[in-house]
Amino acid sequence: MSSSIVSVDSSAGSATLYQVDLLTDVITSTRLEGRLLHQTSFHSPWGLHFPCPRSAGFHIVTQGQVWVRSPHLEAPLSLSRGDALLVGRGVAHELASGPEVPAVSLEAFSQQHDAALPPRGARPLSTLVCGVYTFQNEAVHPLFDTLPRFFVLTAEEVPAPSALQAALLLLTAELKNEQPGREIVLHRLTDLLFVALLRHWMAEESVRATLGPSWSRALRDPGLGRALEAMHSEVARDWTLESLAQQAGLSRAAFAARFKSLTGETPFHYLTRLRVQRAVDLMKTNDPSLQELAAHTGYADAFAFSKAFKRMMGASPRAFRKTVERR
Repeated sequence: MSSSIVSVDSSAGSATLYQVDLLTDVITSTRLEGRLLHQTSFHSPWGLHFPCPRSAGFHIVTQGQVWVRSPHLEAPLSLSRGDALLVGRGVAHELASGPEVPAVSLEAFSQQHDAALPPRGARPLSTLVCGVYTFQNEAVHPLFDTLPRFFVLTAEEVPAPSALQAALLLLTAELKNEQPGREIVLHRLTDLLFVALLRHWMAEESVRATLGPSWSRALRDPGLGRALEAMHSEVARDWTLESLAQQAGLSRAAFAARFKSLTGETPFHYLTRLRVQRAVDLMKTNDPSLQELAAHTGYADAFAFSKAFKRMMGASPRAFRKTVERR
C-alpha cells in the first residue's frame, strides 16, 4: 500500500510529496507488542486456554490435529497440519487435542507437563507455533475492530510462492536452529507471519465485502487511500473537506459519501480518532504539556484538544495520563 502522492495546494501553489505505507503506520501507531510462544509439542490429551483480554494472535499447526473452541464458535473447529488461524482482538478461545478435552492455562500446563517426556499411553504429537500480539495503545485503529474473531487459512490456501509460505518455512527451520541470533530472527519472522496473515485477510475481505463498511477495502481504495495517506502523513494539518477530497480526486460530496460508505464514519471523525491516537502515543513515550499535544495533533489550543480527547477516549487527558502512570 506504499505509494507516492503529489498534492497541490491550489491556494499556495505548492506541492507536497506524501509517501507512507498505511498498514505499517496503522500497526506501528497501535503499538502492538508481539511474542512467540515458540514451537510447542503436545502429547494427547492436552488443552490450553487463551483468555486474550487485550491481544490478537495466530496459531499454526505444524504437526497433527488441533481443535479450537470458543463461545463465539457454534461448534469446535478442526485444524490440520499446515493450517493457520488468525484470532481477532480480545477473543477468548481454547486449543485442545480433541473437541471435548478440558483446557488449562499456559502456566498450569507448563507445571503439569514435560514435553520431552511423553506420559505413558500418550497418543501422537500435535505441534504448534503460536504468536500473541498485545495492544499497548488504548486508541486502537478501527481496522482491528473489523478483524473476524477467527480467520482460517488452510494449508491448501496458502499461496505459493508468497511471503507467508516463505515465513512458515523459515520459522520452522529457525525453531530447530540453535545458532546465535536465534531470538531476534524468530521475533522478526513472527512479525512477518502476523502481517502476512493480515494481508491475506484484507485481500479476501476486500473481495467479499461488497456491501457495508470495510476498512480493508478503504485502505486498498485508490482515492480514499490517497486521502488517508495524506491524513496519516500530516495529522496536524488544518484539513478541510475540500482539501481531503482534492487528495482523493473526488468532489466534496462524492468523497464524503464514499468515505462514510467504506469506513462507517465521517472523514473528520476518523481524523479526530487518528489525532487522539497520536496523542496517546506521545503521552506514553514522553511527558508533553497539553499545549504541546494540541500543537502536535492539529488543535488550536489545549482546550480544543482536551475536548476532542475526552469525546473520543471517555476521559480527560489528565485523567488518562494518571491511568497510564499507574500501570
